[in-house]
Amino acid sequence: MQLGRVTIKFVFLFALVLFLRCSATAQNRIPLVIDTDANHGVDDQPAIAYAIFRQDVFDIRGMTSNVTPGGGTIDGFHNELVDIVALCGAKNQFPIAKGPDFTEGFEDFEKLKDRNDFEGIDAVNLIINAANAPDISEDNKLVVVAIGRSTNMALAIYKDPGIISKVTYRFMGTGFPEEMNLSTNGADAGALKQIFNSGMEIHITPRWAIYQEPPYGLMITHKQMKSLAGQGLVVDPPVYVRSRKASFDQFGDWALNRWNNGDVPNPKQMWDFGALLPITDPNMATGREYGAPDVANGFLVKRPNNKNRVTVWSDFNRSNCINHLLETIIKSKK
Repeated sequence: MQLGRVTIKFVFLFALVLFLRCSATAQNRIPLVIDTDANHGVDDQPAIAYAIFRQDVFDIRGMTSNVTPGGGTIDGFHNELVDIVALCGAKNQFPIAKGPDFTEGFEDFEKLKDRNDFEGIDAVNLIINAANAPDISEDNKLVVVAIGRSTNMALAIYKDPGIISKVTYRFMGTGFPEEMNLSTNGADAGALKQIFNSGMEIHITPRWAIYQEPPYGLMITHKQMKSLAGQGLVVDPPVYVRSRKASFDQFGDWALNRWNNGDVPNPKQMWDFGALLPITDPNMATGREYGAPDVANGFLVKRPNNKNRVTVWSDFNRSNCINHLLETIIKSKK
């Protein structure tokens, strides 16, 4: 049962998207929802751009915003998502919903799971509605990619367990199976425990896979980023990106401006691209299956004999993967 308050405008837009996109199965595109903490670093935005520029593969059913501790309030994260989607020429192509504001502290899943009226429940309902679309089934699953925290997904399956068998969940985070700490996902321990024990199909791109030594890993250099100057789909009129306090008409110019005017390491990790790439090009990485872990006292607990399995992606072909990302953005220019 759908819970919470949703604006009439949001309901109309969501219904319109479902009506226009339910032919995705016939087109063999992958139904996709992205749940992002864009505004925390510079790697979410290229992942969002990649998904938008690969709509030959993805049928984007919506995007939702979430908060990573230390990155400000939900408004900043949500505004960044809205602005980057517009900069990629996808304004009004699919619904975008604001998630809960997690600035009160950790374990937000436990705080929110039995509430139905919190601000930000639109993001949870977007996931539920997308998973309950007429064309979504166990044979044609909705893919939810979390490039941020997992609270929205955990709340969705808690409130509507019927979607568990119809969703494939992919996320970037944790150190599993090499490390048992949750890293930046530590604030999401309750949510991950809910997800790992749900029985849903789960794919993980762990943090250590991004750091792997060449020829592996997903690291981009400043020199490679400079190749995006003047590249990307041209949008008219230009989009005012609130986080940069400047207007841009191409994603490539935004990316280079963000690198040049921020404390960005060289090379830079493309964390969140790593959650999407195994969907479009699984041959560029290696997937290995493990028993789904549990979460206890803020740490992962291995369960090798667990019948519920997770697939862990690593050994990304660094050169091919980064070139593929850059080429996808460059080729979007019309």
